[in-house]
Amino acid sequence: MTAQFRLLTAALLALTLQGVGQAQGSIKVNTNLYYLKQIDPITDVNTSYVRIFEVNDQDGDTAFLIRCSERGKPNVWGTFRGKNEIIPLDAEGNDIWPAVTLRLGTDAPFEPLDAELFALEDTTKQIALDGKSLDRIVVGLLAGKKLVMRLSGEQFRQPLTYTFSAQNFATAWNGVKACK
Repeated sequence: MTAQFRLLTAALLALTLQGVGQAQGSIKVNTNLYYLKQIDPITDVNTSYVRIFEVNDQDGDTAFLIRCSERGKPNVWGTFRGKNEIIPLDAEGNDIWPAVTLRLGTDAPFEPLDAELFALEDTTKQIALDGKSLDRIVVGLLAGKKLVMRLSGEQFRQPLTYTFSAQNFATAWNGVKACK
């Protein structure tokens, strides 16, 4: 193969992959906010999501996602993914849960109920939530209130605090049809 042929092949492959990524990729609303609008072609379930990257994370390792479905069924739920271990295991193999405190804008901080928090299988770097706490987060973000999440517990040297901007959240939320 000549160098020109390899270069042409690589360029065509890149264009093909770029087209696939655009067709199936997420839409960038701003630097920290993306959404993906998708409907399951068999069940017509809205499987979209909104992803808000943490404002201080330059690598894109820390994000809060609001998902429109769970295992193919309509259910709005959120996941926080960080670059640090959030739910380590103790010596007996039990999860060590952090205390989770949330704040929207200048509202009073609140803690989600234990029943609203759950771990995802095969990961110690994510925590998920649903219920009234997630509803409250969505309403706050729609009102333009930033989300601040603090994780604390004996497994951390110091509390971990993450900030997620609400800038243009309404655009992304409308882009996923408010998960309806």
